[in-house]
Amino acid sequence: DDESSWLRVGEIYEEMAVMSEKEGIATAVLAAPIEIDNYYQELQKILRTNWRPQLFFRIGYPTKTFPKAPRRSLEKVLKP
Repeated sequence: DDESSWLRVGEIYEEMAVMSEKEGIATAVLAAPIEIDNYYQELQKILRTNWRPQLFFRIGYPTKTFPKAPRRSLEKVLKP
């Protein structure tokens, strides 16, 4: 549960999310179970571990599709 671990977990999730997306599998990070209050302790009990969970997410084949959020053009992003 330190900065190095947080970065590595993020890198691993990023790789997994990209690979999943290529296969049509959706992922979604769920922050509440590990970041709010002591919810992470209940997750520790379920997982039977003393290690603090670093990431909680769901993964699966979506039954619905949703439109992507609109993106700004490169010119608008780089405009001073």
